[in-house]
Amino acid sequence: GFGGGGKGGFSGGGGTGGFGAGACFGAPQSSTTTTTNVIDFFDDSPQSAAANNPTEPQEPQQSQEPQYLNESNQQNKKNLPRDISTLPTILESKFEALDTDDSLLPTIIKTGDTWTKKYLKGLLGKQVETLLGKDDQKEEKQKAFDLLDALTRSGVIAIPDAELHVVIASTHRFDKNIIDTVVQNNVNPIEKVERSILIAASVIHDMPTATILAPEHLDRVRSHAPQLF
Repeated sequence: GFGGGGKGGFSGGGGTGGFGAGACFGAPQSSTTTTTNVIDFFDDSPQSAAANNPTEPQEPQQSQEPQYLNESNQQNKKNLPRDISTLPTILESKFEALDTDDSLLPTIIKTGDTWTKKYLKGLLGKQVETLLGKDDQKEEKQKAFDLLDALTRSGVIAIPDAELHVVIASTHRFDKNIIDTVVQNNVNPIEKVERSILIAASVIHDMPTATILAPEHLDRVRSHAPQLF
């Protein structure tokens, strides 16, 4: 989601003429490495024939994976889950490299002290809201982990359809408010914000900008943000 904040902003964010940006996506991520060992069970290989005839010199054999295994390994590498803990560092490095105005900054999100809990007392009951303080939040968190522990039998039973949602925020700040940015600096703020969104989107989705954009917008974006391509 996006928000701005502050004077002259799009609404939310930080500072004068601020613009906030966030991205949310699901699926648990982790860093793994897949290694496949191939064992040849056939007895008609050149190495076996040379072993049966000791008079012929044996040449070193180069192990080659079957084509179907090679394609499978390549597909597995493409499907490896990402390490989401590295995303903030990657985003910051991309901001420094591609944001020529130094207006895009990483943002720390802090939750409030009081949370709102919405729940149903029964399947046919109405939704009820209640406020949770710090002690109540700890109690509810413990209840959730106790339930998870009971459903999985202390981790013995897997949960294949679980999702993990991660929120990463960044803030685009203008030196001046929106009106002064347009009138005094003759700068289109929409293009600046679009560039910031594309930088973040390319990292979150792990795709080049040219793939994310629709073909009819490539030339337009390339004209004001060539460093993205």
